[in-house]
Amino acid sequence: MEMSDANQETLDKWLKSARRMDSQALSKLCAHYYPKILRFMRYRVGSNLAEDLTGEVIVKIMRSIENQSGRFEPWLYRMARNVIIDHVRYRSVRPETELSEEMSNNLINEKSPDTAVSHHMDIQTALEQVSDEHREFLSLKFIQGLDNHEISEITGQNLNAIRAMQFRALKAMRDVLAPEGVET
Repeated sequence: MEMSDANQETLDKWLKSARRMDSQALSKLCAHYYPKILRFMRYRVGSNLAEDLTGEVIVKIMRSIENQSGRFEPWLYRMARNVIIDHVRYRSVRPETELSEEMSNNLINEKSPDTAVSHHMDIQTALEQVSDEHREFLSLKFIQGLDNHEISEITGQNLNAIRAMQFRALKAMRDVLAPEGVET
């Protein structure tokens, strides 16, 4: 989509003023580019994270606009890309896990809460020790409750590959969870 000269002149004016820390121009510039960055984020990280990460990009723009030089849009998209990369790195170091309704009920109904917490921690630790591919499958199958057909659609693998993955993923979990010295 080609931008008219008048629109480009307006954007250039906002950018020049924003670089001098004019808050109104910065606000207009961010408002103009927000939907574009949000759309970029949605295709890269999905709808759930897109708004949060787009907000991070906007904050970074506000903090560093006065030092920005060169073409604005490439700078903006590089910043958005770096926010995604930082997010992926952070999640790999500190993975998020939601407590399922079943786990929550077990915690509430368990006679010994320590036992339920211990089981949850064992499973979480075991999941961290299997491959990314096995973790993804186990999460889709047993945490999200999807069937093999749905997993096949998501991963693009055929049903035979999904069945084989289930076998390998469960074996990997058994191996990790087995007491030391006990073969499975």
